[in-house]
Amino acid sequence: NFVRFLTDNDEAKLFDALARLAARGEANVGEGSRYVGSFRACGLIVPVFELPERASAADVAPGTRALAEALAEALKVTERLDDKERRARQGLVSRAVTIR
Repeated sequence: NFVRFLTDNDEAKLFDALARLAARGEANVGEGSRYVGSFRACGLIVPVFELPERASAADVAPGTRALAEALAEALKVTERLDDKERRARQGLVSRAVTIR
């Protein structure tokens, strides 16, 4: 099972924010979930998270809300990424594909 996290944020800013979370181990939608990549479609970037086996929507709803809140806060940060965050960003971007 997967969660596709649709957002209309600018791609560069979104990857910076996700990198900040990933560097802290917070780029997930709850325990046992993990970021697996992103895809671009219709001008939007959509992060995708793999869920633990047998996880239901109700199981991941709190984690998804927590990710949305953490992402909103990370999007407000204007400082440059540190080394760990830059490495995390490179990993995130390398797993992004474009769907045409």
